[in-house]
Amino acid sequence: MSNYTKKEIVKDIKDKIKNGELKYDERLATERELMDQYNVSRTTIRNAIAELELRRLVYRIPDTGIFVQKEIIRKTNSIIGFTKMIEDSGRIPTTKVIQLKKVVPEEKILEVMGLEENTEVYFFERLRYVDDKPFLYELTYVNPTKVPNIEQYDFTNKSFYKTVKEHYDIRPHYLQENVSAVTVDGKISDFLYQTSTAYCLKVEGTSHEINDDVIEYGISYFHAEDFSFESVLVNMK
Repeated sequence: MSNYTKKEIVKDIKDKIKNGELKYDERLATERELMDQYNVSRTTIRNAIAELELRRLVYRIPDTGIFVQKEIIRKTNSIIGFTKMIEDSGRIPTTKVIQLKKVVPEEKILEVMGLEENTEVYFFERLRYVDDKPFLYELTYVNPTKVPNIEQYDFTNKSFYKTVKEHYDIRPHYLQENVSAVTVDGKISDFLYQTSTAYCLKVEGTSHEINDDVIEYGISYFHAEDFSFESVLVNMK
């Protein structure tokens, strides 16, 4: 039996997770068993496991073992909407629109959007599902001067970003977002976790056109166990 390299071990375990041979939360073999399986040293196995942990494919429970990490949805720095983000992960997105109407939001939101006091904006309240499981509770406030009569579109099956691009020739140039872990209750925790209170990831921010005009202000509450952010920082010097 030939020796495996660390890279080959990582790929083999990754492939077994992807094809379902290794299930989520299933315990991996012990270091000794993996050493025998791949005919390598303890150091090689430990380096392979460390890389799998770094890639968030496995997780460690001290004094218990290494387990397959539940697959999560990652949001990168690219500007993409919910539908494409989920489809790119190989899963099925669905949306339930609770309401789409004009409202006068609180002053803080109008200030962030650069709108005058008592200005009406479009308000979306949507429930987002991934593979029919609750994933995201979303509140969105949209500048009505950018998207007049947007209520004519059915956002149960339509992407917001795709709609504003196709019908209003608007493309978000950049996003400003703040991410925090928060406690939620009421209808948000009931939707995400079916409990009275829970923790979730709150993402709050704005999308802007190239001239800095705000297109939308959004508050999103993500199921914390199924979502993470991935940042790519580039040295411009």
